[in-house]
Amino acid sequence: MICEYTETKTAENTTWYYIKVSEVRWGWVLGDFVSLYGGDSSPQTEPSSGRLTVIATSVNVRSGAGTNYGKVAMANKNSVYEYVDKKDGWYKIVLSAGKYGWIRGDFVSVEKTASTTASTTASTTASTTASTTASTTASTTASTTTTTADLSVAVAAGTRSVLVGTVNVSGTLNVRKGAGTNYPTVGSVKKGSQLVIIEKGSKWHKVEYGSGSGYVMAKYLIDIKTVTQSVALSYATGYYYVEPGQSVNLARSVGGSTVSYTSSDSGKCPVSGKGIATGMSPGLYSITAKCGNSSAVACVVVLAPPNNDIKELHVSEKGAEFISIWEGGGTVLPTGETVYYPYKDVSGFWTVGYGHAKTTTASKSWSESKAISEFNKDIEELIGSEYILTSEKPYLTEETAKMLLNADLNLGDYVKSVNEWASRNGVLLNQVQFDALVSFCYNVGPYLWEKDSSKFYLKSAIIAHRSGSAADPAQIIEGFCRYHKSSGKSYKGLWYRRRNEAELFLTGDYEIDRENKFTLPSGISWS
Repeated sequence: MICEYTETKTAENTTWYYIKVSEVRWGWVLGDFVSLYGGDSSPQTEPSSGRLTVIATSVNVRSGAGTNYGKVAMANKNSVYEYVDKKDGWYKIVLSAGKYGWIRGDFVSVEKTASTTASTTASTTASTTASTTASTTASTTASTTTTTADLSVAVAAGTRSVLVGTVNVSGTLNVRKGAGTNYPTVGSVKKGSQLVIIEKGSKWHKVEYGSGSGYVMAKYLIDIKTVTQSVALSYATGYYYVEPGQSVNLARSVGGSTVSYTSSDSGKCPVSGKGIATGMSPGLYSITAKCGNSSAVACVVVLAPPNNDIKELHVSEKGAEFISIWEGGGTVLPTGETVYYPYKDVSGFWTVGYGHAKTTTASKSWSESKAISEFNKDIEELIGSEYILTSEKPYLTEETAKMLLNADLNLGDYVKSVNEWASRNGVLLNQVQFDALVSFCYNVGPYLWEKDSSKFYLKSAIIAHRSGSAADPAQIIEGFCRYHKSSGKSYKGLWYRRRNEAELFLTGDYEIDRENKFTLPSGISWS
C-alpha cells in the first residue's frame, strides 16, 4: 500500500511517519515497516550531497557523526542547510563558510534525487500554483550573508490544455505499440481511466501511456473533451558536465510526446525531441523542457581539455584594496582617522574590520564583550597580540584592519580554495580574474569552490573553457550577479558588488563602480 506522509517524529531512537490511510483518516506507522518512495511510486535515491530541512524544534549540531561528539551549534525547525557528506545516519552540513557540523538524520527531511517531479492530474479547472523554488542556504564569510538560486532545484508548476477520453470497456483496454491489433500490447488500462489523446483518429487514438505513448481503439474512449491539467517540471540537478561529443538524457516524464525541448545554442549543443542533449563544443548551454506553460531549465556544460601546470596566485595589492573598499564598515573619528569597531552585519553576525565575521548561529546572541573576546583570539593568532581590542582602544585602525584582511585572505580558505579549484580542474586564470573570484569567495564563501560536486553557474561558465579569458562575458556577468541576496532579501549593494566583480574579471578595472555605471535589474524588490 502506497500512502502520503506529511510529518515524522522520533521517540526512543525510533522514527514514526504520519500517513494518510484514506480520504478522511490519518495515523502513525513505525518507520521500520515502510519504504520511502517518490511521486512516481519508484524508490528515490539519496545523494551524498544535497539539501535538507530540519523538522525537529531544536537540534544539536555536533563536531562529528555521533552523540559522543561535542555540540558546535543549534539548528532550528524549518532551517535549510546544504549537506556535503553522510555517515551512519548523520549528515555533514554547511553552517557557514568553511564551517561544518553533523546533524542526526532522524531530525531532518532530505531532498531526494528523483529524476523528475512531474504531475499530470486531470482537472476541468485550471490548477494555478506556479512557483519557483529558489535558494535557502546562506553562506557567510564577510560582512554580508549571501545566497543564490544556483544551489537549489528549480520547480516550475503550471498547466496544460489537453484532450482526454474516458475508457469504456467491461474489463481492461489494451494499449498497443501501433494502430492495429497486429501490434503487440504495451500495457492495459481499467474502465473509467482517463487517457490523454495525442493524436485523434477515426479507428485508433494515439494516447499518452506511462512515460511514452501507445494506441487504443477509438470506440472504447468516450466523453472526449478538452481539460486543463496541472503539471510541474523539475531537474534533480541543474548542471550536467560532459566531454565534447558526449550526450546526456534530460528527458522529463510527463507522458507521451507532450514535453518539448529547446537549446540555447542548437548548433553547439543540440537537443532531440526526446530530450537527449549532445555537447559539440566547449561552453555552457541551457536546455529548456516545456509542457504547457510549465518549464524547467538545466545546463549542459561541455568541457574543454584541462590546462597543465597551473601556477599558484596570490591576491594583488589592488585586489585587496578592491575588497576592503567593498567591505567598508569604518567610523571616522573627529581626528579624521578611520577606525573599525565590532558591529553586527545585516544578518546579525558579529563582524570587525573588513568583513572578519563570526558566522555561527550562537554568535548572533553574543554580547559585545563576548564578541571582542572571540575576535581577540583571531587577531592574536593572525597578526599578533599587540593589535588586540582593549577597553582603551576597542577598535582596529585602518592599518591593522588591512593586516587582518590580508591574513584572512591568504591564511584562510579564500585564496587557497580558488587556487586549489583552478589547479585541480586545469583552469587558467590571470591575476585580475583571480582577484575577482577571491573577492566573490570572501563575500559568499569558500565552500562553493572546495568541492567539485558543488556546481553553479559562474563556476560552470569558467570551467567549461578551462580559462577565464575564453569564458562568455554575458555568462560571467550572469554568474556573478545571481548572488545578491542576504537572508532571503535582495540588496542593491550586493548586486553592485557582484556587477563590479564581473567587470574586474572581464576588463581588469579595479575602480569601484555602483549606480554611476551600472543599472539595477528591474522586477526585483530591493531592500
